[in-house]
Formats: sequence, C-alpha cells, structure tokens
Amino acid sequence: MSEIFESIADFSKRVNLPERLIRSLVKQGQLPHMKLGKCHAKVHIEAGLEFLKLYSQQNANEIATSMPVPINISNIPMPKSKKHKGRLPDKVRLGLIEKAR
Repeated sequence: MSEIFESIADFSKRVNLPERLIRSLVKQGQLPHMKLGKCHAKVHIEAGLEFLKLYSQQNANEIATSMPVPINISNIPMPKSKKHKGRLPDKVRLGLIEKAR
C-alpha cells in the first residue's frame, strides 16, 4: 500500500523544490496538508502534485498577487543621525576644533 501523506522534507525531495518553499506553501495554506500536533505537518502527495502542476502554469504576476509576502518593518535598519561614522577626525579628538553641539 502506498502512502497518502508524506513529510515536508520527503515531499520536497520528491518534487525537487527547496524545503523552505514547501514549508511556506504549507504555512500559507496553499498546499494541501494535515497538521500533526503543533509543529509537524504531512503533505497530501496527489493533491500536492496537482497543486504544483497548476502553480507552475501560472505566470509570476499571478503568483505574486495570490501569495503576498509579509514585511517586518522593525528589521529594516534606520539611518543614524551621526555626522561622522566610526572614529572622529583627529582635529576634533585632539581639541583643535570644537565639537559640534
């Protein structure tokens, strides 16, 4: 008897796609799967292959509109308001020029 469900790692090897892509499709609910507890998920093989077949026929614009990627703004570095980066110039450090206040 063949298996109906497969782990994400095994399914990614079967379809020759990155495991990270398969995990993101499962997390977004795009790929048919079954959750086992909090962390584990098994992908339905036949339905997953059918989904990937239809997914591969879409163009990039359709995929981008159907699968938005969340942006975390807190990780974007903000520019600092320093005039000098790193070590101050020697004239400022030695007191030959007053520091800007």
